[in-house]
Amino acid sequence: MSHPTGRHTHWGGLPVHDFPLLEEEVPASLPAADAVAWRLSVEDYYENELGNWARTFARFAETVDLSQVRALLVGVWPEACLVDT
Repeated sequence: MSHPTGRHTHWGGLPVHDFPLLEEEVPASLPAADAVAWRLSVEDYYENELGNWARTFARFAETVDLSQVRALLVGVWPEACLVDT
């Protein structure tokens, strides 16, 4: 099932949960690692090269038990790349 903008709301039978962006605070309470499909996103991917992605994944790995993660959604679809035809 996907959102009207194309963002998935479920993946692999699990609800999708957005892990906070770098500029956002990680909440004290997060879903269990195996209860959701985790979506990792970065802002301004092309401007910051891979630095923000590496920091985002490192923070995710420090926060969530990777051995329990069942699904991970990663992708780059910046609006700037969309072309009207």
